[in-house]
Amino acid sequence: MSLSMLSKLIAFLQDDTMFNMTMRLWFSAVCLLCFYGMCRINELLLMKKGDIQLGLQRKSRKDDTLIRFGCFTIRGRKTDHDPMAGRTYSLHRLPKEKEAAQAVTFVNRWFDHARVFLHHNWRDSDYAFPGLTKILRGSGKQKTR
Repeated sequence: MSLSMLSKLIAFLQDDTMFNMTMRLWFSAVCLLCFYGMCRINELLLMKKGDIQLGLQRKSRKDDTLIRFGCFTIRGRKTDHDPMAGRTYSLHRLPKEKEAAQAVTFVNRWFDHARVFLHHNWRDSDYAFPGLTKILRGSGKQKTR
């Protein structure tokens, strides 16, 4: 998938009333993290909350500006020789023209939404992207005939 196609998908998800807010945020976070991290969907859906760290910061090497970022770890990749190994990748804020692939923002929105609106108290052992089996698919708006 190209960045252009991803931009259109995310724009569609932000405005489409066919899905409720929970599903839109979950799907956006999953798509962007898969794209940004070049992950297989099964690798991403098996991630635990403890595998994703947000709100990290460090000083720039060029000047004293503060760089905010996140990171995530993929465990048990098919490409690894050691099945217990994990690879950690950074999640950075991207320039405006690549904003559609900015996974850190959408993953953060998903975690906040689950905490505030779904009343979920995150633990490191929780799946970061659990199945949404008990969430209504529609936005709750009745269609008129």
